[in-house]
Amino acid sequence: MNSQEIAELAMWTARAIYDAFKAEGVNLPAADENLIATFVQRMLEDWQRGFVIDEKHMLQLTKEFEKNSKKLSPEVMHVLRVFVEKFPEFVAENTNAVKV
Repeated sequence: MNSQEIAELAMWTARAIYDAFKAEGVNLPAADENLIATFVQRMLEDWQRGFVIDEKHMLQLTKEFEKNSKKLSPEVMHVLRVFVEKFPEFVAENTNAVKV
């Protein structure tokens, strides 16, 4: 993926998450949607750069993100926790699929 595709996928992912919250009656501020997109973009960029995407990397990225962002809403924190748990598995599955 190139940087434009990564940015588009990150924004699409953030929009899908935003819409899922909205469907449940939770209206996230646009700033939260942007924070999620930024986080997803960084995860995808790290993967593309060849970083080992494991729980340790994800937790480090989350701590860095929290430190550099203003107060994160509980909803955004929940999203980050889900990504920390699920993204390494996604990377492993997709990396193996590419090698086949």
